[in-house]
Amino acid sequence: MRLTALRLVNFMSWDHLDLDLSECDVVGVTGRVGFGKSSLLDALLWAIYGEGRASADAMVRQGEERAAAEVEFDAGGRRVLVRRERERGRSTALTLEVDGQSLTRHTVAETQGAIDELVGVSSDALLATAVMVQGRSDEFVRLRPAERMALLSDLVVEDPYPAWHEEAKRRRDDTRETAAKAEARRALLAEQGERAAEYREAAARHSAAAERAREEAESSLRALRDAEAATAGLRVAEERRARLAAEVERVAAERERLEADVLRLRAVVEQPDPSMPPRPDPEVLRQAEEDAEVARRAAADLRLARVGLEQAAREEERVRSLAYDRSAIPCHGEGVYAACPLLATIPTAERVQAVVAAARDAEWGVLALEVLASPEEARREEAERLREQWHAWERDAATAEASRLALATRREDAARDAASAEERLTSLAAVEAASQAELAALSGPEADRLAAREAMITALREDAEQAAAAARRLGEQAAVSARDADRAEQAAREAAEAQAEVERESGLAQSYAALAEAWHPYGIPRLIVEEAIPRIEAHANEALGRLPGGFVLRLSTSREKRAGGTTDTLDVVVEIGSRERDYGLLSGGERFRVDLALRLGIAALLAERTGRKVQTAIFDEPLAPGDEQEREAVLEAISTLAEEYGLIMVMSHDTDFADALPWTLRVTKEGDASRAVLSRQ
Repeated sequence: MRLTALRLVNFMSWDHLDLDLSECDVVGVTGRVGFGKSSLLDALLWAIYGEGRASADAMVRQGEERAAAEVEFDAGGRRVLVRRERERGRSTALTLEVDGQSLTRHTVAETQGAIDELVGVSSDALLATAVMVQGRSDEFVRLRPAERMALLSDLVVEDPYPAWHEEAKRRRDDTRETAAKAEARRALLAEQGERAAEYREAAARHSAAAERAREEAESSLRALRDAEAATAGLRVAEERRARLAAEVERVAAERERLEADVLRLRAVVEQPDPSMPPRPDPEVLRQAEEDAEVARRAAADLRLARVGLEQAAREEERVRSLAYDRSAIPCHGEGVYAACPLLATIPTAERVQAVVAAARDAEWGVLALEVLASPEEARREEAERLREQWHAWERDAATAEASRLALATRREDAARDAASAEERLTSLAAVEAASQAELAALSGPEADRLAAREAMITALREDAEQAAAAARRLGEQAAVSARDADRAEQAAREAAEAQAEVERESGLAQSYAALAEAWHPYGIPRLIVEEAIPRIEAHANEALGRLPGGFVLRLSTSREKRAGGTTDTLDVVVEIGSRERDYGLLSGGERFRVDLALRLGIAALLAERTGRKVQTAIFDEPLAPGDEQEREAVLEAISTLAEEYGLIMVMSHDTDFADALPWTLRVTKEGDASRAVLSRQ
């Protein structure tokens, strides 16, 4: 897989990017921290594998609703274009195009499967061989031996071993669980089978007791029938006595009710007529209405007089404002006044006095009318009060008259009902006397004998019912014991069958456990990894041979224990001149060469096994800051191994380091949007 183009729309900090890498070999991607260099790697992994450092919505640029990342690469001579789009909070769309022909499937999962087949390596394999994430270039070395072995197993061991291992473990656990359940069931069934004889004995005991209880119930029923036959005549006489007693009680209750009705009706007949309300004096109402009318007319005249008073006051004010002392005017005299229009408008003293007098007369008139109209509201309210008092009397008088008429009617009805009730009382007295006489005749010794017989019948009936219930209960217990015995015998037979199932499932569990152990990463897959390790060492040392330093890399799969013997491991051993060097004591440039050689060794082995070679390498910040010698070592390593890849992208915030490479991609920011310019050195 050789990356040829990367296009982004609203992806993380990039609003737009169209990057053509088809002519590039080694590209230095430079820019300040936070400008968006690492998001280019995020875009590559997200577009091809759908994986990223954050959620899919985090890939969408802040403030936008949709993001897209499009990657174009060469895979075995075929031009592949992958485009992944994300709408915030909704779904992801994935399209695939090969040599201009769409190979997009019905679902995202199906399309992803087609992409994985074209790429030929998983995301884990890509990160282990061709991609160095910032701060994790030495990740393989920093892993524990068991983790290194597991990683190589995931990369080197192809299906079906991992799937077989998981399936064998699942089946081993399932068969063990089934065997445990079968053993528990067998133990329970065996315990139940041991109680079969006990259940049979209990069933026989309950059956005998039930038979005795049935015989007792039949004897009690025969005695009950005889007692009921002997008591039939006494019961008829008792029923007659009970009816007479009920009749006497009913007649007595009705008599008491009628006596109460007679008393109530007589009280109605003797009730006096309702009293009439006192009649108010109509002359007082008439005089109040006349006084209110006089006050109303005076109030109307007062309103007109006040209007005239306002007009007189305005006239007085106007005349006073126009009046002047004519003697003070230089041109005066009768002839002058007549000839001058201005002087002709000035009122004379007589005119002023007349207007003032008219205004004073209007004031006195208003005062007089105010005296007459001042009690208008009080007189009107008094007239209204007296009028309402008269109407209330009329209503009360009508109500009293209606009550008198209704009372007269009730008196007539009560008199008739009282006479009828007295007649009914007379007849009831006769009926009550006859019933009491007959009841006295029936309440002799025969009644006492019937009570004793009834008590005996009740006792016999209870004995019979108890015996029958005991017989049913004992019969049910006998049936339950018989069923328990049948189930216990069946459980004994099933226990033998369960034992066979336990043995069968236990054998299967042992077989699956053996298979799980064989297909464990330390089983057959480990043998495959150990067979692949020499090839990894050979490819890695071939790469180291072309780099300065004289390093030799070795992967050791065993280690001597302090107590003696050896243990399985997977250690990275670095040798210089046949002497081992501690990886932690290597310089940054030396560690970079070792890490790079390891990745190349693994990548070469994967290429041999799959027939597909990763031709794009991405190194994110491989350089420690401030070390000139390390910079030169890393540059030399990248330049020496450039032929291993069609494209190498090195991301670094060190501008001098990036400028030393054949191509430079400068990443800047305009506002909050990332920008990139690709140039050749």
